[in-house]
Amino acid sequence: MCVCWLTGLWVFASVDTEAVRLEIKELRQKVTNTLRQDPKSAIDPALKAFELAQQINDVELTTDTGYQLALAYFRSGQTGRALEQTESVLLLTDTTLKSESLLDLRTIQGSLYAKMGRLREAARVFEDAIPLSRSLDSESKELNLMHNISIVYLRMGKFDLALEYNMEVLRRREEKGDRSKIANTLNSIASIYSSIGDLEKSLQYLQKSLAIKRLDGVPYDIGIALGNIGSIYTELGELEVAMSYLEEALAIKQQAGNDESTAITMCSLGSVLSKLGQIEKAERYLREALKIQASRGLARDEIDSLLVLSGLLRMSERGDEALAASDRALKIINETGTESMLASVLEERSLILEMNGDYEGALLAFRRFKETRERILDEDTQLKIADLQGQIDADQKSRELELLRRDTQIESLELKRKVWVRNGWIAGLCVSVLMVLILFLLWNRSRQRQLNARLESMVSERTLHLLAKSRQVAEMHQKLVEAAHHAGKAELAMGVLHHLGNSLNSVNISASVLCESLDIRKSSRLLGDIANLLAEQQNRMTEFLERDPRGQKLPHALRRLVDKIQTEHLDLKQEAQSLMQAIHEMTGSLRAQQINAKVNWLYEEVEFAQFIQQIYTPFVERFLELGVEFELDCPNDLRATIQGVKVSRVLSDLLSFAVSELSYAVKSTRRLMIRATCVDGHLSLVCLLGGKSMRHLSDATAFAAPSGRGELITLHDAANVLLEMDGSLKLVAAEGKYTYSIGLQLPVLVELIANT
Repeated sequence: MCVCWLTGLWVFASVDTEAVRLEIKELRQKVTNTLRQDPKSAIDPALKAFELAQQINDVELTTDTGYQLALAYFRSGQTGRALEQTESVLLLTDTTLKSESLLDLRTIQGSLYAKMGRLREAARVFEDAIPLSRSLDSESKELNLMHNISIVYLRMGKFDLALEYNMEVLRRREEKGDRSKIANTLNSIASIYSSIGDLEKSLQYLQKSLAIKRLDGVPYDIGIALGNIGSIYTELGELEVAMSYLEEALAIKQQAGNDESTAITMCSLGSVLSKLGQIEKAERYLREALKIQASRGLARDEIDSLLVLSGLLRMSERGDEALAASDRALKIINETGTESMLASVLEERSLILEMNGDYEGALLAFRRFKETRERILDEDTQLKIADLQGQIDADQKSRELELLRRDTQIESLELKRKVWVRNGWIAGLCVSVLMVLILFLLWNRSRQRQLNARLESMVSERTLHLLAKSRQVAEMHQKLVEAAHHAGKAELAMGVLHHLGNSLNSVNISASVLCESLDIRKSSRLLGDIANLLAEQQNRMTEFLERDPRGQKLPHALRRLVDKIQTEHLDLKQEAQSLMQAIHEMTGSLRAQQINAKVNWLYEEVEFAQFIQQIYTPFVERFLELGVEFELDCPNDLRATIQGVKVSRVLSDLLSFAVSELSYAVKSTRRLMIRATCVDGHLSLVCLLGGKSMRHLSDATAFAAPSGRGELITLHDAANVLLEMDGSLKLVAAEGKYTYSIGLQLPVLVELIANT
């Protein structure tokens, strides 16, 4: 019992830990999705994930979540909290752990130190992170760290070290062939040479960077490089060359649509043009730059432009405008607190007031200028002292952090040992429980086999009994089917005899007409009289035809006799065709009887397209003789449960009626279409007939006198069969190329089986 309780406890703890890990994974994914667009909203889920990782005591997961939280603080501008979070995570983390997140934490820590002016600490952190990047085999991150170190040394005034790091970065990036990063490194080297006053070398590296950026074809980068070269030429005093580079940079930046960089280039151009004496053009560039900077809220850049503009206006002896520009600069400084530029503005203002003759105001401005400059120098001195004190405190804090880190490592190792011991006990208990479970499963399996054997014997007996019953049912069903076949054949034979009687009636009428026509032919007697008359006048034929009144009437009589014979011939031909048509109908009825004899009298399921084709087959030869264009519109997947004999009889009657009706139309225009659809549980059939000179029928003319023409009797019989089946037949006019249509409704069981 105790073993089972401990096993359950261990399983519960494992499941709980996995649930926490899953929740941490979801939170980290949420932080990743929101970190770039809205860093502030990423802080809460990142903090929750970090706390959960600490709860389950997973060092690597704690490092990863801590890095995300520090990055969220850093990107949201909370520098102090970001640094505090970074240092606390580094305290909890095993420094021997090789992790991408640990390296990123070191990078963030160094960047925060640099941003806060703690340059020595920033350089130390970046240098300590380089071995970790090498152990992770991440050359790109190692080069980024070296680049960051060079920037810190440049700010510290250690130009040799900054240049050494940048040269190493440049060499390795050239080996890799990464052109965009090579160009950035060249820019950094140029900045170092510019800071130490070696403008020629700075210009050389900037030219190399420009060549690479022209190959890459990124307009904005090309514009920045051109602007930097223009600034170097300005410092060298080559103003014409500087102006050409700055103008090209301005055109590219305007095309790229970067207003901030465009305004800076315009200000530089204004400064160069003012030195060249092109006052109007310089003023135009400066005022355009001011418009952009004012609209974008670029306070520091706007102050720079106002200083250049006020100096330009002062040189042009436009004192009031120059004073207005300096007033605007002072107002911006007061609003934004940009006091680092206050001394320059006050110095320019004192010169403007002196030019305007306001010596008292000029003296006051100059005194403020001196006070501001001295205060800034004092602040710089204090900042340097504070920086040195901060570095001393940082070294002390670093030693304390190292001691805390070692204590944390010792505690972590002790905790791991306890975890291993606990896991060993739990594993032993699990093995014991597993053995018990295996024995139980073996016993249960043996018992299950016995039960299965008994069940199989019972199923076999029941199966044999059901097979015997199914044979009896099949024999009974076969007998019922045979009886239904016999009954169906009898009724079908009666229907066929009925059709044959109608057709024989038409044959009898046509034969009687032929006999009467042959008996009473006057044209034969007239032809004999003419022949005898011509034989008598054989010797005087010419005189007889020209002078004898009988001979003169003879050609006209022959013409009338020929017309009479042709008319009688057409009548006989028409009667013969009617006789042949009746014979074909009898033949079709006999063939339909042969096919329908195979159809089940009871309801049966058929594929309706094939069923219609079987009924249509006996009429194919007759339709070909008549030149009928036949079309069948029926879905291939339409299945119907119908009374096969009755439906086949109705379709045979319809086709017989169609043969009779289409014989009245012009041969080249005879058309017949059968369309089958399923609508609301009924099988709908439409038979469309059409042809030029074909008579128009409707329900009134088709069913008014069922004892009339033979084909109308056939249609009437089909309607009666449908009524017996609770169906309907309707004859209506049709549109388009068809004259009228015959619609049928069969109330049968219909199942549409879709193709798969």
